[in-house]
Amino acid sequence: MILATACSSLYALPDSSAASSPAKEAIELFCYRAACMIGQLTMAAGGFEALVFTGGIGENSSLIRAKTIGYLAILGLELDEEANEATRFGKAGIITRADRTPCALVVPTNEERMIAFDTRSLSGLESPAA
Repeated sequence: MILATACSSLYALPDSSAASSPAKEAIELFCYRAACMIGQLTMAAGGFEALVFTGGIGENSSLIRAKTIGYLAILGLELDEEANEATRFGKAGIITRADRTPCALVVPTNEERMIAFDTRSLSGLESPAA
């Protein structure tokens, strides 16, 4: 399997996946590997109550979330497609059936702000105002 594509960012892959087989393969592999890691962590922890998608891809890509949750159906996750599509670009919410445990949800974050806070703290500068 060759996964070389013309784009250098996973953010651009969903847009190019409609026409590009390598882009589709890259997305499938990414979601499969993410699901494998989640499965391994679930086994090690003895289960989980909630799967949280956050940060750039987790927060904004309904496609990545849907494919990853699809691989995790054996753990009891069942995607609510309408909620998954509605929960993007700064919107938080549960994206699996609300009556099921475990559930999956999206939690928006400001990664750049946290990196700046951590950098400031580690550099010994005064703490930023909240």
